[in-house]
Amino acid sequence: MKEKGAEVMAVNCYEGRLKTLKEVAPCFTFSKLNDEGFLGVCESDFEAMAAMLLARYITDKPSFLADIVVIPEKNQLLLAHCTCPTKLKGLKEEPEPHYATTQYETAQAITTKVLMSKGQVVTILAPSFDLNEIVLVKGVIAESPNLPVCRNQAIVRVSGNVTYFLEKYPGFRWVMVYGDHIEEFKMACKILGIKATELH
Repeated sequence: MKEKGAEVMAVNCYEGRLKTLKEVAPCFTFSKLNDEGFLGVCESDFEAMAAMLLARYITDKPSFLADIVVIPEKNQLLLAHCTCPTKLKGLKEEPEPHYATTQYETAQAITTKVLMSKGQVVTILAPSFDLNEIVLVKGVIAESPNLPVCRNQAIVRVSGNVTYFLEKYPGFRWVMVYGDHIEEFKMACKILGIKATELH
C-alpha cells in the first residue's frame, strides 16, 4: 500500500480469496491495517468504505465496520464482524483489550476479538447503497458480548427509535466510531451534498 500510495485495501473474500487461499480470511490483516492508519475494508463494501473514510478524516480514529441486527424490544443494535481495529479510542491512544481467536465462518483463520468499552458513547453511520443518504445514530455500548456470531460484537443502546430500521434499512453494513460526532458528520454531509438523517 505504501509503495502504491494507497490508503484503502478491499478484498472480496467470500467470492474470491477464501476459496483461492484455502479459507485464509484477511480479518487479522485488516485489523492491523486500520490500527496503522490505513483502511482494510471487508468484502469490497464500497458504500461502507466511503463511510469509513469519512469517519477517519473527521475523527482520526479507526472505525468498526459491522453487520447489524435490530433489537426493537430493547431499542438496541447488535453490531458484529470478524475484523475490528483495536485502537478504537484513537490511533495514538492505547488499544482496547483484545485477544487472538478464530474467524467465525472458517473456524481456523486468525482474527482479533476486541473487548469494547461498556458505557462508551458511539456514532453509527448507515450509508445508503447510492451514497445519497447517511442515517446517523448516537448510542452507548451496553455490552461487548461473546455470542455465537462474528467475533467482534457490540450491543449499542440507541438514542432514537430503532423500529425505523425495520421499515427502512439503508445500505448493507454500517460503520461505528467512538465518540459523539453527529454534528461533524452533519456538516460534512452538507458540504458533500449527502442527505444526513439523524435517528430520533
